[in-house]
Amino acid sequence: PGGGGGSSLFGDGDGDEYDDRDEGYLTGAVREVVTLDQFKGALAHHSDNTGLPVVVDFFSHSCGPCRMIAPAFKRIAKQFKGDVVFLKVDVNRNYEASSACNIRGMPTFQFYLHKKKIFEFSGADERGLSPYT
Repeated sequence: PGGGGGSSLFGDGDGDEYDDRDEGYLTGAVREVVTLDQFKGALAHHSDNTGLPVVVDFFSHSCGPCRMIAPAFKRIAKQFKGDVVFLKVDVNRNYEASSACNIRGMPTFQFYLHKKKIFEFSGADERGLSPYT
């Protein structure tokens, strides 16, 4: 729904688990996580299996700055394909994950390595996004 591609990490059903067969990160795909369990599963999978860092865009479809930065987020995902995993969390659809991550404003970008948040910033600043990826 409206996430610009609608790609899901979680197979075909409404499953709450991360689909560890999804290799979209190898092609620079940005995936949306729709539950807290999926969010945790994605972080765990990439910590335990790929070792890749994960960048998460917490956004809302009604947020103007979120819509402005979305194309840059996709472009950066393609640039770092296979080296970094890019996820999106709709704060309205996945309130549980955004609340657990203490999201206060949008867009907020969080950077994870081995399940630990290593950096975070808020705002539609493309120059702020690239150096930390």
